[in-house]
Amino acid sequence: MVNHKLPWSYPGEMKHRWFYVTAWWLRLLPLVPVAWVVIAIVISIVNYHPPTPEMRRAYKCSPKGAGSAGIEAKYAVRARLKAPATADFPEFSYGVTWAKGCMFDVHSYVDAQNGFGAQIRSWYHASVEYRPEKDDWIVWSLKIEP
Repeated sequence: MVNHKLPWSYPGEMKHRWFYVTAWWLRLLPLVPVAWVVIAIVISIVNYHPPTPEMRRAYKCSPKGAGSAGIEAKYAVRARLKAPATADFPEFSYGVTWAKGCMFDVHSYVDAQNGFGAQIRSWYHASVEYRPEKDDWIVWSLKIEP
């Protein structure tokens, strides 16, 4: 008979180690939280419903659409600059006012280089409208003042 040296101090200690449990399904218990996370991800993917045109209109034609209006005004300002690559817009300090319906007034500034290469701050005012029938934005007026 071969006497194998055991990694524990006495043979009775083996019963208390979880990985020596004889029931195979008990070894899978640490995977239960992982399974719950996977199930939650699958359920959220299956239950995702893209926004309908009515939902987009209700969102963008309300004060909640101010962020999108500010971004569209930035695109219009950047298109009119001499050096658009140097444009530096404030992150969240622009003023957007919901005028009526789907119209917004945007007031903010941009730091950009002029034609001579000097960095200057220019203030701008834009009137922006969301058109739900085409699902796009249009800039009705844009004034940039150095």
